[in-house]
Amino acid sequence: MRVQDVKLEKKQRRYLLVDNTGLPIIPVAKYLKYIYNNEKTYCYFKKLYFEYLRETGVDYKSVNITYYLTLKDGLETLMRVIK
Repeated sequence: MRVQDVKLEKKQRRYLLVDNTGLPIIPVAKYLKYIYNNEKTYCYFKKLYFEYLRETGVDYKSVNITYYLTLKDGLETLMRVIK
């Protein structure tokens, strides 16, 4: 998975998140089409997020508020252990 820089006319640039075969990750492409400032930053953030989901075996369509609350609790516990 990587962030692909796409050059447009008039020296404009857009960014796409593509998978290992070079195909765009469609949900991210749809999201980025509405982002005009800091698009590159958002694209890299989405890359990290999708890599995390892949490594944990979670499909992005199954993520809901319960998943985030569980993740938040786990991160809070980890921060207490680290301190």
